[in-house]
Amino acid sequence: MDLDALQDDDGATIQTASEIEERNIFTFPKGAQAGTLMHSLFENLDFTCLDQTALQTLAEDKLLLSGFENEWRDVLVELVCEVLQTPLNKHEKQDQPLSLNQITRQKRFVELEFTLPVGILKSHTCRNSNNSSSQKANILP
Repeated sequence: MDLDALQDDDGATIQTASEIEERNIFTFPKGAQAGTLMHSLFENLDFTCLDQTALQTLAEDKLLLSGFENEWRDVLVELVCEVLQTPLNKHEKQDQPLSLNQITRQKRFVELEFTLPVGILKSHTCRNSNNSSSQKANILP
């Protein structure tokens, strides 16, 4: 990169577009690592407590563990606050809209486990279901 070309007549360095890119949720890095970060952040939150200091500390910790720059902290804090306070049923006629910040730790499922009983699957039926997309296969007994 030619640094001389990035200086104006006074000698001040001109910022490139990527350097002045605004940090917001739309410019946050994408991919599995970012998704895991978001999942972990919401998984470890107490939805009913929007203590900014605690939220900032949690965001900093998750960013560090995920390998992201700490400069994204305020973006994550803003996103979390917005998500937790967004009415989920604003079109329904109720006295008080439901939002995630009303759900206590005791009333939520952080990870809802489910299992498929693969021991009772019929392998020949699974193989046949791949050949016939127009017909639903009965793979369980």
